[in-house]
Amino acid sequence: KFIILHVALTLLFADASTTFEPVIEDFSNPKHSWDVLNDTLMGGQSSGTLSITNGVADFKGSVSTVSFLHGPGFVSIVTHGGVYPDMSTCNALKLNLMVTQEYSGLRISLGSVNIKGKRHSIGYRSKIDAPVGSFTDIIIPFADFTVKSVKDEDRTVITCKENDEYCLSEGILGSIKTLSIW
Repeated sequence: KFIILHVALTLLFADASTTFEPVIEDFSNPKHSWDVLNDTLMGGQSSGTLSITNGVADFKGSVSTVSFLHGPGFVSIVTHGGVYPDMSTCNALKLNLMVTQEYSGLRISLGSVNIKGKRHSIGYRSKIDAPVGSFTDIIIPFADFTVKSVKDEDRTVITCKENDEYCLSEGILGSIKTLSIW
């Protein structure tokens, strides 16, 4: 699937009267180092590329099945290092992005927390409903993020809305150290 991310990742403050949106990343002048991380590190054959030009991060990938896991592999882009704004007074994340073809598996992850028993799932995650063909602002409330997922026939995810034990805390939002999109 092909994914193109555009211009900026920004945060929205909880106070609707505030118009200031602190910027996490502006691809016209990136603050973070971005890397492509593929499932090849665990024996998969998925591949991805990232290029940043003219203010656009162009992330392209192809996901293959990991035969010994009997499931899909992954491609992702990940930030390492850099300074992140304090998000503890915010209530949502805003992304401006598009995909070039229908894809329902796009996700975003904040931070590097891991819960006991989950070796491969890192950070607080949320689904991204990306528009096809035109750049659009997508707003993801922090209540839609979770650190807990339950893999079953329905691929159920327990969100913060359903159980506040899995919510992003002010402490975590104040010190996000990485962000990934896959």
